[in-house]
Amino acid sequence: MEKLALITSDKVDNTIKKTLSSSENYEVDTISIKDISKINENKYSLAVLDLGSDKLYSTLDQINKLTPVLICIEDNNFNYDLNNREFDIIYKPIKEKELEIRVSNVLKLQILKEEITRISICDDLTGLFNRNYLLARLEEEISRAVRHNTPISCIFMDLDYFKVINDMYGYNEGDEVLKKVANILRKHVRKEDIITRYGDEEFVIALPNTSDKNAYVIAERIRKDIKSTKFFDEDEPMNVTVSIGISVYPFPHMEADVNTLIRYAEHALYNSKKQGKNKVVLFSQINFEF
Repeated sequence: MEKLALITSDKVDNTIKKTLSSSENYEVDTISIKDISKINENKYSLAVLDLGSDKLYSTLDQINKLTPVLICIEDNNFNYDLNNREFDIIYKPIKEKELEIRVSNVLKLQILKEEITRISICDDLTGLFNRNYLLARLEEEISRAVRHNTPISCIFMDLDYFKVINDMYGYNEGDEVLKKVANILRKHVRKEDIITRYGDEEFVIALPNTSDKNAYVIAERIRKDIKSTKFFDEDEPMNVTVSIGISVYPFPHMEADVNTLIRYAEHALYNSKKQGKNKVVLFSQINFEF
């Protein structure tokens, strides 16, 4: 059920209230402009504004721009820049059917925009974030780490012998392995961490405000969890292992850089592979020329 906010000053338009309240698809909260802060304390799918133009503009300025608005107004000379938010306008006198359609259309458009955003930042198979999202977020997180002088760690992992899994069991079963691995990763991270499917069988986790030692503990838990998980059915169980490399900002004698953070973690991953796979290696523990 969609949650709507009906924002009014003194007198509520009966047609608006009746139309919104009679629908089984909406839960409507009536909010006075005196209590406008409440709209940003709760997540509403839509704010319906039934206000005169004298109070409308100042009220719009106080509503979170992520909340779509439907403006019900008598004044045809509406003059307010709404290009930076989702909105619609309906002029009085209000017709019930038109109001129903306008509300429905704004909500549908919002759902479509959220789906487009999800598709643009997420991996279709696993539901994890994709590489483009990771790179954008890492820019933000590294900037924050520089400002606050806090560490940020990067865990780079690769499934061992994944080509063999695809060859033996087929690509559908290989996809199931990737989805199960993604679910395992979700169990071991915090809300603020960024889990990414970086390549075919590669995963990257960015951990803000996390030292390399703490990242190592998390990586070891992940490695052990994946190794102990029985993939496929009980008649033909198969253990999957993962090789992991870890890097951490700040870097010695290096400026903060997203590519450097990922590259160092990838070098540590390659070192893990060279040591026989199914291992966690810190970049700070290896010593080789680039």
